[in-house]
This record gives sequence, structure tokens and C-alpha cells, in this order.
Amino acid sequence: MINFCCSALNPTVVCSTVSTDGYEVTNLVSSDAEEAQKGFLAYNAIRPPVSITIHFICSVNVSHVILWPQVGYQKSTGFEIYANSAPKSKPQIYEKAAFGYLDDDETGIIFYRTVYYDQYTRSIKHLKSFAQRAIFGSTCSSLNNTRSLQIKIIKTNSSVPALAKVEVWGKPSKSCDTAVQRNIFKLWTTRIPKKESVSCGNSESQLQTVSGAEFEIPENFLDSVTCTIMTLPFILPCGKFVDQSTLDRHEQHEAMWGRAPSDPFTGRMFSENNRPIPATALKACIDKFLIDHSERPELAYVPRTVGRKQKSNIHEVSCSTVPLTDIKPTTSVGCPTENKKVTCVAVSSDVSHLRHKRQRHGSEDIAKTEVHDVESHEEKINWSLNCALESTLAGLPTYTRFSNHTAVEQCAACSGDNMLFKLPCKHFLCRKCLVSKKESKDFSCTLCKASFQSGDLLRYHV
Repeated sequence: MINFCCSALNPTVVCSTVSTDGYEVTNLVSSDAEEAQKGFLAYNAIRPPVSITIHFICSVNVSHVILWPQVGYQKSTGFEIYANSAPKSKPQIYEKAAFGYLDDDETGIIFYRTVYYDQYTRSIKHLKSFAQRAIFGSTCSSLNNTRSLQIKIIKTNSSVPALAKVEVWGKPSKSCDTAVQRNIFKLWTTRIPKKESVSCGNSESQLQTVSGAEFEIPENFLDSVTCTIMTLPFILPCGKFVDQSTLDRHEQHEAMWGRAPSDPFTGRMFSENNRPIPATALKACIDKFLIDHSERPELAYVPRTVGRKQKSNIHEVSCSTVPLTDIKPTTSVGCPTENKKVTCVAVSSDVSHLRHKRQRHGSEDIAKTEVHDVESHEEKINWSLNCALESTLAGLPTYTRFSNHTAVEQCAACSGDNMLFKLPCKHFLCRKCLVSKKESKDFSCTLCKASFQSGDLLRYHV
């Protein structure tokens, strides 16, 4: 049996309606693991029925169709299957092959043909809590020589139409050439296996197998719409949790149709007493979870408002006991004292080299400072604090650069001050000089020769 929705067999899929951004219908047959995991979500204003048509690489004798209907908290509960076995030269006529509905405790649905029952039962042993609908009688013939299959979503669980994953199992029909069948089996056997196992069940969707180990993300950390980890969680009036980015995207879509912001689940308009509230306690739990598992590859690209748990580049601080006489005056804090054993902190070379230049410059400045004879105790304290402050500031890097250039509020050409215009180089030109420069096509400053354009001029008001 072959899954003809596998991306290696190049199926194509189209939908009868628009989809939510990032949840296009092409995700159902995408070769990208991240896109395939998202699934399909119709636009939030769309209601059933919604038709999804899959075109195969060749004619297929369909054995069974497996549907995963849930994306996050969005779930479809009613489906109809239509098949088209007409050649390409004739109009596409779809015949109804099966239909079925899901209960609340069922996570998926399987439509199978009774003629392939033995092969079907061996291939679905891992699928539990799936609804099974058999296809009997003459309707089975419509699934022979199928060139395209149409899946129609006819009912949802008070949500938008959703479909997480589709698998259409079968064999190439006997009408296909032998070379075509051989090529299809070759593509199927040489397909690239997925590195991560993606399960679309409700409880199993949070487990991802990476390097043989299971990593579980708590379900309450996931957005109710996009099923991704929330960065800034909000609780809606209906009780669902969504991220701020989901709310912003929903408001943009509503604004496109001229509607006010509303609850994505109930459609109720927001008001002063009925609006989303930041879930601060949940955000604290999510931040702690991201910090504790920051080394996990699954969370490498998750947006976050907190840092990552990393080891500091600063070596451990070591303590040593040295005489006070060995300490230079630039590093002493407080009034002069007698020679005593004191404990000082030795900072590692990784940190000290950042301050080497500024500290040396600051020590020279402090060394030049004349120490006046002070008599009162208050003056001694003030002198001591000044020395400590200067020595501390001298060892810190500066990020401020002061310019020696002072703008003169007069024309650089005629030294006039009537109707001045400021140039990008901070010099000034009057209107008369600007007109003359425009006539001579000399767009440069008279003093610094810096070029400018007419749009760079700024009228200067005294």
C-alpha cells in the first residue's frame, strides 16, 4: 500500500475557500515538516461546507482514507468523500463515496473499502480512538481509477473548518503503464523518512520524538488557535488562552471587513467589561519553562521575553589577603588608614582588560589631583568620597562621544543671519547664498565642502 498524499509523489491540493495565514491547504501535502505539522485552517469568517480536492500523480485504486480533523482547539466533525475517475479529457464529475461524523471522544475518522479489509486492519493498528466507516456495494467502484479525491467538511465543533493531516492509501490502478507503476514504487521506497514523528491526536500532539527522547510541552502553554507556545498569553472572555500576536492578527482580519475587535471563538464584540485580560501567572510559568529548557532544539526558535540559561563568561571571583600598602591610591576608598591586612576582590583578566585603558587614564587624572590639607572630619569624608567616585567612574567604559564642533548661527558664506537654513553638516546658509549656489549648481557647504541636496535643508528659527 502507498500513501498517495506523500510529498514524494508530488500530489497537488486546492481548496474552495481562503485559509488562515500560515495554515494554507498546501500544508497537507508539504515536504516541510513545520508546514505539515500546522495543517489547514479556513479563514475565521468561513463556515461549512468547505471542499478540499487532492489530485494524484496517476490513477489510484483507493483502499482507505484517514483524516485527522483537529488543529489546536479547532475541530471538524463531519465529512463527505467524493471521487473522480473520469479521464482528463472529460469533465470532472465527482461521485459521492462515503460520509461520516465524529463524536467528542473520537480524534479522527477512517473511511475504508471492505474489499481491502485485511490489508486495512494491519495498517491502522497504531490508530486508536478513530471512528471507522466502511464503504459497501456499488460505491466502492467509484474509488477505482481515481484521479482526484474531494474531501468536503460539512460540520465543525463550533469552530472554523480544520484538517490537520490527510492520508489516502491505495495502489496504482491496472490501467497505468508498467513503467509508471515502477516509477511510483521507486519514489515511495526511496522517500526521505521524517526525523521527527508528528502525531495529530489531541493528547499526543504535544509529544515530539527527537534523538529517541520524548519532550512534553504542557498543553496549557499552547495557543488555543495556532497550537504554538505563547509569548504574551491573554485569557479571552470565553475562557480560552491565546497569544497577543494571534489577537493582533485576528483584529487585522476583522478590520479588513469593517468589524470591531471580537472574540475569535464566540464572535462577541469586546467591551470595557468583556475584553481579553493578560494572564500574568501563566506567563511566569511559561518563562520559567523556557529558561529551564532553553537548550532543547524544539525551543530554539520560540519567541521569548526572557533570556536563556547560560554559563557566565566571567570567571569565578577569587579572594586574597594583601597588605594595604600594596593597594594603589587610585583604588582606595575612604580615608587613609594604617597598614592593615585587608581582604580585596581580584577580578579575572577577562573583565579587567575591558577597563584597562580607562582605568589607566583615570588614575593619571586622580594622581594629578592635589590633596589639600583638610582639618574637619566632614571635609575628610567629602575628599574621600570624591576620590572614590572618580576612581570608580574612571574604570567604566563610556558610550558618549562629544563633538568639538560648535554650530555658529550665521551664514557660512556671507556671515549674515537673515533667513538661515541648516545643512546636514550643522553649518548654516542664508536664502540668498542658497539661491546663488542653486544657479551655479554647487550643492556643497562653503566651510567643510560637504555635499547636500535640496531636500536635506532645514529652516532654522532663532
